[in-house]
Amino acid sequence: MRKELKKTETENAELIRKLFEQEQEIKFLSKSVKKYKSLFDISSNAIFIIDINGTILETNNTACKKYGYTHSEYQNLNFFELIPNPFRNNIKKNLEQIIFKKNITIETPQIPKKGKEFSVELDLKAFNNEGKKTVLVTAKDVYSNKTYIEQLENERELFQALMDNIPDRIYFKDINSKFTMIDKAHAVGFNLKSPSEAIGKCDHDFFDKKHADQALKDERKIIKTKKGIISKFEREKIQLSGNQYEWVHSTKVPIINKSGEVTGIVGITRSASDLKNAENKILKYAKELQYLNATKDKFFSILAHDLKNPFFSLLGFAELLSNNFDELTDEEKKKSIFQI
Repeated sequence: MRKELKKTETENAELIRKLFEQEQEIKFLSKSVKKYKSLFDISSNAIFIIDINGTILETNNTACKKYGYTHSEYQNLNFFELIPNPFRNNIKKNLEQIIFKKNITIETPQIPKKGKEFSVELDLKAFNNEGKKTVLVTAKDVYSNKTYIEQLENERELFQALMDNIPDRIYFKDINSKFTMIDKAHAVGFNLKSPSEAIGKCDHDFFDKKHADQALKDERKIIKTKKGIISKFEREKIQLSGNQYEWVHSTKVPIINKSGEVTGIVGITRSASDLKNAENKILKYAKELQYLNATKDKFFSILAHDLKNPFFSLLGFAELLSNNFDELTDEEKKKSIFQI
């Protein structure tokens, strides 16, 4: 009797333990479902869970706001009713193929409850739901993405126009000293059809080795120290220019992001050939002036030497005549004057 009672108590204890574990598991699952539902509803994209026939099983709050239907109205709708007739067959074919593919992305118009059609990018992902093929559909707003991309393109075009129309030449490089953007003047100098052809190339592709090596050395130092080089006077030679060099003032500064990391380099090159030519002319004039001054000094030295002895003789006769004027006869005076 005691053994049976003990056995019953043990079985009851085990049952209580299992019930407790099940309760904990239910609580965990409940929390997980709430978390999933929260993430599901706060997504900025409309999300649908459908079967391969297009039956809508579940939607998030964004889908209700974007398309104008309530959750209960979606229960009476088929997903294909949100797609204009000319595009439905294509979506159906993709849903059939989703069984063999993990992910399909397609752009298509959508029909809201009220208002005009709008374009979306549908991201279709298949997954198993209690043994049945189910599809997760994420509808991303194509218009907003395109608008953002167009805005970036417009800003890039405006910046390119600015670069192409200022007298200085501007370029951008990454941390490996590869060009990411150049202006039209550089492209012409490099004999390129378009500035985009320079992307991914470096100075060694366009300049002579001496200049390219020095430029790379300077840029490695800029990236390491995060300090720019301002208005460096240097001589550069493009490979296609033969032996023709150009003097420039070169400025390079690091591009530093919000985290304080160097992400690249921006450079500005200003032609200094006119300044160098003016400097060369000044040096030439200075040499010529120095030569003229030396010639003048030499001339005066020769002139002084040649005149010194005759003047000494003149002074000697004049002094003799002056000191002995009363003692000299008229004949001697005339002779001295004649000597002078």
